[in-house]
Amino acid sequence: MSSRSAATLGQTRERVIILLVALSVLLIVQFFVYMLGSPDRIHLRGLPPVSASFAVLFLLIIYLQGSRRMTPWNAALLLIRGYTLGGAIAPFSGRLSDRMDARVIASIGLALQICGFLVYSTLGLTTPTFVVIVGAVLNGAGSSSFFPANNSAVMASAPARAYGVVSGLLRTFSNIGMVCSFVVALLITSLSIPRQTAFEIFLGVGKIQGQLSSAFVDGMHVALAGSISVLLLALVLSILRGKKARTVMPTASA
Repeated sequence: MSSRSAATLGQTRERVIILLVALSVLLIVQFFVYMLGSPDRIHLRGLPPVSASFAVLFLLIIYLQGSRRMTPWNAALLLIRGYTLGGAIAPFSGRLSDRMDARVIASIGLALQICGFLVYSTLGLTTPTFVVIVGAVLNGAGSSSFFPANNSAVMASAPARAYGVVSGLLRTFSNIGMVCSFVVALLITSLSIPRQTAFEIFLGVGKIQGQLSSAFVDGMHVALAGSISVLLLALVLSILRGKKARTVMPTASA
């Protein structure tokens, strides 16, 4: 294939991608506009801004294994503390959110996630590894507090006849948020470093060392700043959401 044909194919792919992204955004906006006028719109208020957090793990793996030259095993040992703690906390935060205002538990979880991301934003090429552990613990505790409480608030405020639909919407928006998370994080990071540098890091064409490593760390900091901004907005919305009465399923009379 000639260079001219390759360039034309690349432009066509970019146009198709832009068109699909624009169509997706349009459909999502249309969905929200429709639901805002629906009597069942209440469940939208608890949907999490998951687009802020999922890709952080991907960036940390590149940072640890690339910039810090750790083995996958050692990198996993650093991060697993947060997930272990989160797995232990999640059942208790879910139980608390069923007994008290889930808004409080969710807001605490978001605040902890913000603290974890702030810790991550201090990472550099010579930062002690225990800082990664601190960030992982805060992020794990925050996630395991926010998501169970948020899911509880969404399902509790949903009409009994719509439990299946709302449950499906939760999973749909989680998947959308996960995909958008990677797109946003990679986009912000790529805009912070040269195009060729981004290709070398994300496509594995070259090694992350020297100026390349420093450039990636700078881009990671920008991506983390964007995620922190989204989480701050989510925290404000969570606090302002207000306490919602739980829907009580009707019981058959004796």
